Amino acid sequence: MAFFNAADGSYINAVDVGALPDMLTFTPDGTKVLVANEASQMRTIPMTQKVLSLKSMMAIA
Repeated sequence: MAFFNAADGSYINAVDVGALPDMLTFTPDGTKVLVANEASQMRTIPMTQKVLSLKSMMAIA
């Protein structure tokens, strides 16, 4: 996933997400992005060390 400056379109940074990212949303405070990975039942929260199982909502990594 790549991040760009909304004001001028300049590249900021990119982070790896899971297999076949399908959808993303920002947290209400705008500090995190949640990514739904179509090829797995996992949710990726870039820039963190936690991955949550969508079935149990338990941290597995």
